[in-house]
Amino acid sequence: MGILTNDDAKQFRSWFTEMSRLLGIHVGYQYPLGNEKTIHSEPNMAMSNPIELDIIFDENPTIDTLKKHGWVTEIGENKPVVAQVPYDTPNLQRYSRIIIPPIGTVIRERTFEVTAISTILEYPDCWTIRLAPVYNTIQEKHEEN
Repeated sequence: MGILTNDDAKQFRSWFTEMSRLLGIHVGYQYPLGNEKTIHSEPNMAMSNPIELDIIFDENPTIDTLKKHGWVTEIGENKPVVAQVPYDTPNLQRYSRIIIPPIGTVIRERTFEVTAISTILEYPDCWTIRLAPVYNTIQEKHEEN
């Protein structure tokens, strides 16, 4: 980063962090600790302990927003969930998880997995991530006594 843009980039990044703290959603963030896969190439890695993080969450991005990041979709019916996370998010990578706590209900938290990371700026103040919901499809085994 050049001398002329160094201070500006740091200031914009601190502004984004403050904005996400004031306007965003307080979530848990986990990153993978390894690269293990199942025999079907599904991720099966240990995750870090949740880190508290504030993000800007967008469930219904416009088609223009998706095209700017290179995420082309056919029709607007199957739009991905998009979020902006701070630039200094530790170990941000594919398969990281965002855990959204329940607000005012007894429903369990929602877990999303990072499927793509991008930015449209040369010196970004945040990362734009595409999220997919994680569903728990494995049934717990109950032993019969």
